[in-house]
Amino acid sequence: MLKSQVSGTEFKNGIQEKAILQTRLVFNVGFFAYFAQLITFREVIAICQGNELVFGLLLGSGLLWTAVGVFLGNQYVIHKNPEKEKNSRVLLTKLSYLNGPLLVIQILILKGLFMMIGASNLVVSLHQSVILAIFSVLPMAAFTGFQFSLAVQRIEKSEFGELYRWESIGSVVGCFIISGLLHFSFPPLRMILIVTSLLYATMLFTDRSAETSAKESAGYCLMFLLVVSAIPMPLDKLVDRSVWNDKLEGFGIVDVMDSQAGRYTILKDRTGHQTAIYLNNSLVSSTVSGHPDHELKRLFELLYLQTEKPKKLVVIGGGLSGIADVIARFPYEEIILMEQDEKVFEIADRLEYFPDNQTNHQKISGNLREALKKFPSNTIDQVIIWPSSNTTLASNRYLTKEFFDLLSSKLSITGSLGVLIENYGASSSYISEHATKQVNSI
Repeated sequence: MLKSQVSGTEFKNGIQEKAILQTRLVFNVGFFAYFAQLITFREVIAICQGNELVFGLLLGSGLLWTAVGVFLGNQYVIHKNPEKEKNSRVLLTKLSYLNGPLLVIQILILKGLFMMIGASNLVVSLHQSVILAIFSVLPMAAFTGFQFSLAVQRIEKSEFGELYRWESIGSVVGCFIISGLLHFSFPPLRMILIVTSLLYATMLFTDRSAETSAKESAGYCLMFLLVVSAIPMPLDKLVDRSVWNDKLEGFGIVDVMDSQAGRYTILKDRTGHQTAIYLNNSLVSSTVSGHPDHELKRLFELLYLQTEKPKKLVVIGGGLSGIADVIARFPYEEIILMEQDEKVFEIADRLEYFPDNQTNHQKISGNLREALKKFPSNTIDQVIIWPSSNTTLASNRYLTKEFFDLLSSKLSITGSLGVLIENYGASSSYISEHATKQVNSI
């Protein structure tokens, strides 16, 4: 009698241990499925300058390759492991430790594809965007689909809902974590290593399964230590330097900086005089040190004369254009520079775009609409809007009737508003009809 009670207790504990292990593994699959998808989306959109077509292809490709992975997992279960559920869980445990390294490989493949596009192609063409979108999500999508097939092998219908719920919870947690890391502008490889180390630690400390041998546990500990040791390494900068090496003829990379707006790439020519800055592979600034922009100076002279003795100037955008050096030549009493992305001011300070000893300059970043609402009415003499690109949502939010109405309420009676729209690489003899319509509509 006592023996049967002990056997029953052991059987019950074994069932509970199996359920906990399976739940943890399914949570891990859901977490990495969405974490990998979102971080890859961000990288592809940064390379392809972001558009709806690429976004739709990424979503569709993710679902396609996940389905392929599920199919392959089912074939493995049917033909290789029809009755050995325990072996599937052991394999799934081993595969779960490969999620982080495989995601690193996926990001490296994506950057490698961009590097292979060609030294002169900074603008990714449509068919290249399609190729990047379709194949960039393949490794992780297929891998997580394969794992999900192993996780749900030979389970009862009543258990499937529970496992799917934990997979969904893992997906939600993955989305929240990557959103937080992107908010603090972590580069992609470092994000992956941080998250992977946390999951490794969780799995190591919660793994009480008898199915994991001491040798396997030691291997997992070694992987955890390797990932943790790689976090402080400048892997992202090393990879980006390799990708951008000779991408623009005659220019070398200075730095790559991540922000909430995307990725800034700073390049200088071999002489160190000319600086080019790209945001998500789109040129937003090109300046030459020691050579003032005479065209820009003439534009500001024209604007300055629109108001009699203007005292207060607000400039929205253009922080990477050397605009501060030009407006410092005019006798404004107060100059307010506004940027949606605070990283712009950090880059401008580093490149010494702001004149020294300028006490009448004020910098404001963040939600510019809310910042402007706090200004007293009829106190601004002149406003300049300088969007980095009139084709992006981030810039267009400041080129709307609602925003112009807000500015109108803050301008003085004789105040003036100027909008500067640039088309880098385009001349008067080569401007597309579409670009012309956009400019005219604004």
